[in-house]
Amino acid sequence: MSTPRQEPLPSRESSSRYQIEAVLAIAREMSPYLVGHRDLFDATEPKLDGGAQCAAASTFIKACSLLENILDDEARWSLKPVASLYDAAIAVQEQQKLFLIEQTAAAKEVRRPAFQLRPELALVDGGYICWWGNLDIQGGSIIGRGETPEAAFLDFDVAYTRTPEEQITAIESAKSLAAAKRTKKPK
Repeated sequence: MSTPRQEPLPSRESSSRYQIEAVLAIAREMSPYLVGHRDLFDATEPKLDGGAQCAAASTFIKACSLLENILDDEARWSLKPVASLYDAAIAVQEQQKLFLIEQTAAAKEVRRPAFQLRPELALVDGGYICWWGNLDIQGGSIIGRGETPEAAFLDFDVAYTRTPEEQITAIESAKSLAAAKRTKKPK
């Protein structure tokens, strides 16, 4: 069983064009009976009795009235619906831009070393230190320091570009933390 084919919703312009063409076709068919001949090259007059001629005139008047109603319909010719459609499209585009900015920030966040490696974090001397690896082995860990946890994690991310000397200095301060953790007694 096949599904019925869905037709697109006709635009306001195509609906108006179809209606105007239909009304003009009716008026075109009635005009020879009112003017007295079929076309410029045919001089013979169509023979209609009085009732048929009256019906043709009435149909022609109705067609002209319909055409006048179509042309007088301000809603049909107004650009307000089109403008509001464009405004809505622009609003959606702005929301999509904001979403993409947030999505880009989230993608950058998950690529950070601090996010991927999940280093340990501790409060040391009024600041924070985070590390990943073995603090007892020289070159065996990555260290980040900062006044806040976020600053320590950002410094941890930068540690990938540090020189070995800078990293050793950070490790020395972290070793004291590790020693303090080992000497702590459980409560």
